[in-house]
Amino acid sequence: MWKFIQLMKWEKYVDLKMISLISGFLLELVIFSAMATIDIEFISSYAVAIAIYSVVLVVLTVPLILFCASRFCKDEWFEKAVMAFGAATGNTSTGLALVRAVDPDSQSHAGDTHGVYSTLMSWKDAFVGLTPLWLMTGMSLTVGVGAAIMLVALGVGLTVFRTKRKVA
Repeated sequence: MWKFIQLMKWEKYVDLKMISLISGFLLELVIFSAMATIDIEFISSYAVAIAIYSVVLVVLTVPLILFCASRFCKDEWFEKAVMAFGAATGNTSTGLALVRAVDPDSQSHAGDTHGVYSTLMSWKDAFVGLTPLWLMTGMSLTVGVGAAIMLVALGVGLTVFRTKRKVA
């Protein structure tokens, strides 16, 4: 979008500091709204199951995200990893809240990067809902094909998009 604004020579009409303040305020509203909608009775009823699920999810997700982010992202890899972790274990709002925690001054571009990713990769969200259905109906072959696609994509990503870092 910024390239388009520059192309049209409209950048003099854009106040980046004000945009940052407005987006920060709106993010705070999203976080507040998410926290306000938590059903305490539900959480207390299923606390043990939620705790087990959370631990398993963290043990599986953290190493994978840190590995991929450190290999694929040249700049701000940790902030992007935090954004990916939040989005993978909750939703985009969770990711943005975690990025805000590690980058309170909003210097990182992790949210913008995730926005581009979400636009290009929105098709993968279908797997979140379909995978349990496939497993319950005995469609293990389909799940296996999906796992194979993921491994091929990971292999291609590691070979094609691997970044080389300079040792400081």
